[in-house]
Amino acid sequence: MQYGKILQHLTFNKIFLHKHAPYAIYRHQVTGDHVNNIHDHDFVELVLISGGMGTQITPYGQVTITTGALFILQPGVWHGYFDCDSLLVNVCAIDCRLFDSELAWLRDNPLLHALLWENAISPLHDTIPIHYLWPQQIARCSKAFFMLQEIESKDTLQARVQQIGRLTTFLADIADCVSANAPIAGQDRKPTTFSPPVEKTLLMFSENMAHDWSITDLSSSFGLTTPYYIRLFKREMGESPLSYLSGLRARRAAQLLLHSESSINCIGVDVGWEDAGYFSRRFRHYFGVSPREYRQKYRDLMYT
Repeated sequence: MQYGKILQHLTFNKIFLHKHAPYAIYRHQVTGDHVNNIHDHDFVELVLISGGMGTQITPYGQVTITTGALFILQPGVWHGYFDCDSLLVNVCAIDCRLFDSELAWLRDNPLLHALLWENAISPLHDTIPIHYLWPQQIARCSKAFFMLQEIESKDTLQARVQQIGRLTTFLADIADCVSANAPIAGQDRKPTTFSPPVEKTLLMFSENMAHDWSITDLSSSFGLTTPYYIRLFKREMGESPLSYLSGLRARRAAQLLLHSESSINCIGVDVGWEDAGYFSRRFRHYFGVSPREYRQKYRDLMYT
């Protein structure tokens, strides 16, 4: 295998060229043995392969993709392509902030919730779900891509309403196609709003990740018993508070390993894992390799 370029970090500002547009549509064709377009991003990336075939590489390994493949990558998940034969890649990059504002209601739709969140990709999953569409579905979704691109450049607040409307229809079409091929269970999902203790916990973890949090201190700060607090958090988030915090630290560490010059020990301290050995064990639990191996494999290695 031959590699092309080192990993790029794509940001909202680089991709979204139009001030008010909530998404960006772009297409490219990939051919050759070199690894191409290795990147991660801070937006949601929906990809449809409308022609050709190739191999996708991610932190979790490699998988062959062919015409009709559709997958969604959440922020922080990197990927690239190699060994491609005229691979036609259609991308809809979506501003994450939409899902906390105009499109927050999508979480209440079982099919869309399953597609975008419940079964979506995150750095903590050990695989990237790939859906395959039938030819007529590919044509339907390709047309929807074109309709989105048609009004993308209309850079006004009035046009934004139309853009969000078409984006909603587009996502609904995608969800319909996926569910028709392999029904997705949209039940037993996380709530769209959190109870005050859980919401406050998420905020505290985000703002002070490195703090030495304890379950006893957390539960008592809300006037709750420890068992009840754990049950409440687990019911709404699907895991215990400290398990959630551990995943949060691992994701942040992965970002720092790729996009900072800090030493591995300093990164461990920054995310709340001061002991180097413990940091390595926890990071390996989520990503399958040590922090040093992760950095060497996915950033420091210069591809030729």
